[in-house]
Amino acid sequence: MAHILRHVLPGVGYECVRRTHRGRYSLRPSAELDRQLTGVIGEAQRRFPQVKVGQWHFLSTHFHALLWVVGPNAANIMAAWLNYVMSQAARVAQAINKVRGRVWEHKRCRLTPLTKIEQYRERVKYIMAQATAAGLVARPNQWPGLNTCDALCRGARMIGYLASAALRRQARLDKVALVTIAPRRELKLTPLLIHEGWSEHTRQRWYREIEREVIADAAENFPNKRYPPPAYWTVISPTKEKPLKDSPAPVCWGDAESRRTWRTMLRAFTDAWRAALTRWVEGERPCFP
Repeated sequence: MAHILRHVLPGVGYECVRRTHRGRYSLRPSAELDRQLTGVIGEAQRRFPQVKVGQWHFLSTHFHALLWVVGPNAANIMAAWLNYVMSQAARVAQAINKVRGRVWEHKRCRLTPLTKIEQYRERVKYIMAQATAAGLVARPNQWPGLNTCDALCRGARMIGYLASAALRRQARLDKVALVTIAPRRELKLTPLLIHEGWSEHTRQRWYREIEREVIADAAENFPNKRYPPPAYWTVISPTKEKPLKDSPAPVCWGDAESRRTWRTMLRAFTDAWRAALTRWVEGERPCFP
């Protein structure tokens, strides 16, 4: 069950999920978006060292992360960390993908606590398999968006840069690349709470085993599928909304006669309910079935 921010406890792992507004592809992956999002999360780690990041995965319409807080005031620290990352990530998406208006949905981030040891492996596999389970790529590290698969399985470094509106304006005026004037930030992953005392080699072997399971599941679920090249997912319009599932139209609106019948029945029910409520207020019992 998801927790709200005021119930966040220190030393407890949480799976954090948030989706884009109306399922739009606001986080369409690109090399520039990945570098700037990496810089945003790296800067958040520098500002709020109490928040530890164990895993991260960005898709075009949502993201998943494994987080936990150490020390006191866990709820306040987590709220400040999420507020900074969400606001800066929205600015990055608006600047790079030319998204107009709201980026994130109205609902807050969903925080699901991991209270059992076996839940960590389940959630790690679930997050790593986001792109493969959707049939987008054959291997998790082939997804062009920001993900931590190579960092977890093979120790790859994740280095980006922190860009602001002032730096973007300065880069345009000086006609220089933004990466040359923006400060660099590195996203450093923290070993999970269940990996305390494990060596780096043991942790990577644990993650590579999960990666092999994800690849095998993708091959089983999508046999003989011809996947598009990863660059295909970088050209989808960011303003395009995620297609909704088809649902049958309500039968009461099939034609004009059905509409009139439905309204007549609704009006009769409302009148009967009001009459029963009036009798109940006047002291007559029982008035309701």
